[in-house]
Amino acid sequence: MTSTALQGIGRSKTRGQADIEIARHIEELRAKAFGFLCTQGCSDDQLTKGLTYNLTLLKPLCASKGLGQAFLSSLSDQEKPLSFPAGIPPIEVSASYSADGNKLHVTYEAKTTPRPLVVTTTLVPHAQGWCP
Repeated sequence: MTSTALQGIGRSKTRGQADIEIARHIEELRAKAFGFLCTQGCSDDQLTKGLTYNLTLLKPLCASKGLGQAFLSSLSDQEKPLSFPAGIPPIEVSASYSADGNKLHVTYEAKTTPRPLVVTTTLVPHAQGWCP
């Protein structure tokens, strides 16, 4: 019984570590979504300035419902890894991305036992609020 309990605690710790890494990555992507196409007021040294976006690029993307794909395309491979390790011992966490109009859907899956951990989120660039 003790062995089973210890195994359960270990699996719970592993899932928790994977969940922390997934949450950390989601927050990084949310920060990038906030600053996407922002030209002023989006960085820490510009907090007293109003938000300004590149409307020359933003308006056509909004009109064509291409903001999600443009945001995905703007991310580097380091910002949108297809997989990354989480926890000790490392667990492989995979991420898949799907642009849907002005939204970007991200699904994470960690190969934890006995069931995989799956987390899904939708990101919308902050500029979406200014779409016509």
